[in-house]
Amino acid sequence: MKKVAHILAEMKSMRLFDDYALGGAMAAIYYIEPSQTEVLT
Repeated sequence: MKKVAHILAEMKSMRLFDDYALGGAMAAIYYIEPSQTEVLT
């Protein structure tokens, strides 16, 4: 995870994206990624 954070920090310093772009991507993953649910019957 540290390597990913380092790479993202490098990319941000090169102005490849802004903070809000990374936050939006994480939010999208949270809502789009399928998750296990229980059937309520």
